Amino acid sequence: MDELATISLSNLKQNSQNFAFVREEGLVVIRRLAPQTWTDHNLHDPGITLHEALCYALTEAGFLGALDMPDLLTSGEQLAPQEFFTTARVLHSAPVSLRDFQKIFIDHPLVRRAWAFTLYGEPLGRMNILLEFEKTELNSNVLGGSVMVGPATYLVEFAFPYWDDPEAKPLQEDVTLVAVTFDNPITPWQPVEGSDAYFTQIKIDYIPPVGPASSVEMWVVLQVTSPVDNPSVNLPLILQQAANLIQLIGPTSLLKQYNRRVTEAFETSRVVRRYGKSYRNLCENLAEYNAVRLQEVAISANIEVAPDIHVESLLADIFFVIDKHLSPEIVVSTLAALQDKGTLTEQIFEGPPTHYGFIVDESLDTNLPLNKVFTSDIIRLILQLRKPDGGDIQTRENLTNRLIVAVRNLTLSLYIDNRSITTGARDCLQLLDSIRHIPRLSPGKCKIVFIRNTVEVAYDMSMAIALFEEKKSLAAVALGADTPDLPLPEGTRFPLDYYPVQNALPLTYGVGIDGLPGTATDERKAQAKQLKGYLFLFEQMLAGHYAQLANVNSFFSARPDVETTLYQQPLYHLPRVADLFADFDPAAEAWEDFQADPDNAYRQTLNTALETEDQFLDRRHRMLDHLLSRHGESLEDFMAMAYRQIYATPAASTEVQEQRRRSTARRLLQEKAAFYYDLPDLHQGRLQSFGLPAWRKKTLIRVTEVTPGVEWAWQILDYTGAALWQQDTPESTATAAQLKAEEVMSLSTVTSNYSVVAVVGGFRVRLSSGTDVVARSVQLFPTLLDANNGIPVILQRVVQTWVRHDLAPLEARLYHLLEIATIGDRRQLVTPVTDYFEIYNDGLFKRFRLRQTPDPLSPILLESETNFPDVAATRVAIDVAIRNGLAAENYETNLPAAGPFEIRLEDATGVILARSPGTFVTPGAAAAAGLIRQLLYRYFSLEGFYMVEHILLYPVATTDPLLAIEDSSNPCQPIVVPRKDTYSFQITFVFPSGYVRKGLIREECQPDRFRDLEFREYAERTIRKACPGHILPVVLWVDRREGFLPVDPCFENFETRYRDWLAAYFADEVSEAVIGPLRNNLVDMLNKLYALT
Repeated sequence: MDELATISLSNLKQNSQNFAFVREEGLVVIRRLAPQTWTDHNLHDPGITLHEALCYALTEAGFLGALDMPDLLTSGEQLAPQEFFTTARVLHSAPVSLRDFQKIFIDHPLVRRAWAFTLYGEPLGRMNILLEFEKTELNSNVLGGSVMVGPATYLVEFAFPYWDDPEAKPLQEDVTLVAVTFDNPITPWQPVEGSDAYFTQIKIDYIPPVGPASSVEMWVVLQVTSPVDNPSVNLPLILQQAANLIQLIGPTSLLKQYNRRVTEAFETSRVVRRYGKSYRNLCENLAEYNAVRLQEVAISANIEVAPDIHVESLLADIFFVIDKHLSPEIVVSTLAALQDKGTLTEQIFEGPPTHYGFIVDESLDTNLPLNKVFTSDIIRLILQLRKPDGGDIQTRENLTNRLIVAVRNLTLSLYIDNRSITTGARDCLQLLDSIRHIPRLSPGKCKIVFIRNTVEVAYDMSMAIALFEEKKSLAAVALGADTPDLPLPEGTRFPLDYYPVQNALPLTYGVGIDGLPGTATDERKAQAKQLKGYLFLFEQMLAGHYAQLANVNSFFSARPDVETTLYQQPLYHLPRVADLFADFDPAAEAWEDFQADPDNAYRQTLNTALETEDQFLDRRHRMLDHLLSRHGESLEDFMAMAYRQIYATPAASTEVQEQRRRSTARRLLQEKAAFYYDLPDLHQGRLQSFGLPAWRKKTLIRVTEVTPGVEWAWQILDYTGAALWQQDTPESTATAAQLKAEEVMSLSTVTSNYSVVAVVGGFRVRLSSGTDVVARSVQLFPTLLDANNGIPVILQRVVQTWVRHDLAPLEARLYHLLEIATIGDRRQLVTPVTDYFEIYNDGLFKRFRLRQTPDPLSPILLESETNFPDVAATRVAIDVAIRNGLAAENYETNLPAAGPFEIRLEDATGVILARSPGTFVTPGAAAAAGLIRQLLYRYFSLEGFYMVEHILLYPVATTDPLLAIEDSSNPCQPIVVPRKDTYSFQITFVFPSGYVRKGLIREECQPDRFRDLEFREYAERTIRKACPGHILPVVLWVDRREGFLPVDPCFENFETRYRDWLAAYFADEVSEAVIGPLRNNLVDMLNKLYALT
């Protein structure tokens, strides 16, 4: 069995760096070739001097060639930058597992903790997200207050419905409170059985921002948290004061505080839902979002303390450590900290990228809500505070300098919605077994008595709670917002420019910088010139070696503009080298002009002598194949299909075939380069569905630093590159600016978020999220009417940006692999020919012309070469022009030595079909021809497809139509049965078939290659390979139809219904009344298409 050839990782000794070895090997050759004519081969011999100078140059070249790769790549940056992808771009992935989704939500600045759960039942692939907001009060339904009875102040707490309960829904916007009444005004508070809480039912009359006045009823639970002296007398007075407190309706009233909290929580949830929608995976759905509920834990204890203790500070410390025990913090670490711990790089960068450091997996494992709390744990936590440094844990027998002497009578209580569920638990407090109810310490309900020298110590609970909140805020200082990454390895920078050998020869040779003295004879000058010519070949070879090393980054680059794989450099910097160029005539041109001419005979020889065009194409393709293989990609099938299509249509000659082969090879270089540069995003989002347009097209959001390190501004651009929105207020970090701009992209899909505001010089359209203004239009409108008329225009540009650029990575990948040229653009495939082609009269005949835009006054690009008898014949000629205009080789620019010249469109046999009406005076005609081809491809090739995720078509109402797909029950028998589950992990790809139905006749149309059965088999195989393994793809090839009705099953109707539904789907929080009919129309059309297969 043959041994497997491998590349050694050891640093092998390179003989090219061994001067003695190179010199001796050279002498061996010299002795063999010139044993009679050579001298004694000693140092005084001029030939040996030349030999040794060249040996020194070779050893230097050998040293540079053996540099470590980081050193070589860093040294090569003097000519071209490194293009290798960084660690974060390669190793990160979009969220896949439940833990990944948990990290994504925790990374959002408005979320403190999150959990992701799988929802079972059909359709599969649905998830439930449970959120705990970063702002603590938004997680609670309890508001605190105080009432006075006589000189005493009593703390009270009111529990209202949570912000997402049905009763609180009317208050999810900023309302105007009118009145608050009790169901039982005489005795509003009723004691809750088995509890020390009180219950009431209230009615709130209010006026919403839009619409008529209304009212809502809701419950309220009251808890008096301060000890009450003489309860039989004071408690009724406290309850009455609490009722009066609820009935206040001013801007600082309790109910207005509740309204603001509900509104803020609702708006926060909308922001998070909007954020989460962008991370949805293929055939999955973040179907439910829920907010946590709190189960409050209260502590009762007698704590004996030292004489000099500050009670409020100690109590704040006790609250802090117990709160951390009940709700452990999620650890967010830095890249440097994880590396210091020895964490492997692939483990650090596993999972989705986050904006605020790395979320440690172990902290997620320990962050599940507790189901019980042991009093022994609470006692341990309190006793660890005996000494300020915590060092008394191991030496508890040391009684000196203790802050806490003893803890006695410690019990735990549990409250939900202000109602006591468990009181006085001495050993273990059993919590509510609900993943949605998370435990939190309730300082206001704690009853802790401090004793000093046997005397109870009075303290300020409000101060203790304030110190506790301050400690929490200091402990929650976030990491700086950034995207951690490892830089490319930085090596030592070595000079890679070539220094001529002849400059190192002794002065007597006369070939160095100093040259010959002025007294040198003509014979001596001729000898020096002859030596320079003799050395030129060696110099050129060595200069090429240096050029290859200096261009190492270009060699490993995937740039499509690279035109060579073997590099050389002209030796214009040799001393008096101009005398050696026979092509240079100093009487006819300046030496500087000769050097600047890229087409002089010397430069042409250098370019053509290195490699032929076929050698370049072969080597360049192999280099790109190597780069792709480093990312686990191979395009062999793609290449085979592309070359097969060259020979599918017989060419006029072998020479034409070769031209097409080379043209295809160059086009495929561009395709490979584009695919390579997109690979990090395609790999990272391999499982993702639609995200944000700005994720797919990076230029849609522009973030700029206004004040260094202080303020960042942003702008949103549309699909044409025109600026649409800009910030209303600058952000404090670049990450915050990016997140805000991404949120605005979603908000701007809904017209109800738009309004007009007067500004200096005119009016602008502004965008709001609830009551917060988040953006304003870049365009300044002169009048209010113009601004209002501009709203639907801006909205349409936003929607088109979403529909065109928000491709799933799977779609973008297939655009590459199926060679659909409009990568990153979900363009409309069917365009009426009359939008760009105009048929006009030419005497008694008809002709056609192609315009640049649908505007009838736009520039004319092509006009037909001949005229036609009628409209029908002209339409046939237009189809022929389109078919031939899609191939670049069918354009002839007719470029003479000097213009003007024109563009001609020819068929494969050379017959002129159309020509440009104008002429060009510069060689820009080739570029103009490319633009014509791009226009024809974009609007008339029909090359493309649509991807439909079945889970997004799941019925909402019982009256909605169901997807009806039938499968063959036995491949050997023509029996079909309905598919049981048509929604779970299934995708339909709809392609135009390349045929059009005209009544009962089926004719060929664009796209031509989609009719090829071998291409179809390749496309379906590629789709199956590109889809994740758990997803079932189905491909439909659908005919167009001439004179179709809106209900006909044809590609035109499917495209219209799909794009209408997709535009509604991308809208932020679209209502079922809007999207439901569009979804049902799409389902109806899909069912008809499936029925035809």
